Amino acid sequence: MNSRNDNNTILTEEQINFFIGKGIVENYSSEQILINEGQKQYDFIVILEGTVNIIDPLSKELIVIHGSNEFIGDIDILSERASIFRAIATNNTTIVRIPQTTLLAVLAENAN
Repeated sequence: MNSRNDNNTILTEEQINFFIGKGIVENYSSEQILINEGQKQYDFIVILEGTVNIIDPLSKELIVIHGSNEFIGDIDILSERASIFRAIATNNTTIVRIPQTTLLAVLAENAN
């Protein structure tokens, strides 16, 4: 694919601030792994600054590039299935990491 993400993973400023209040802000340098394939109970990640490559671990191909104000995570976070991708910081990247248990609690509180 080798392109920027063009789907609906962009968050509003209000949503980003909400997640900052629920998570842990972390900094990563180039090539650091945020989520590894096969990892269970991985965290919901909001990118504040920088970019993250999503890689297919079998083919080693780039699936998509996520950037500022976007998030990484899918239904597997909720189902506790293992990650089928690898997320790698591509430069100085700042994220908010929301642990799975916190995300589940937030969803339960805001079920409506």
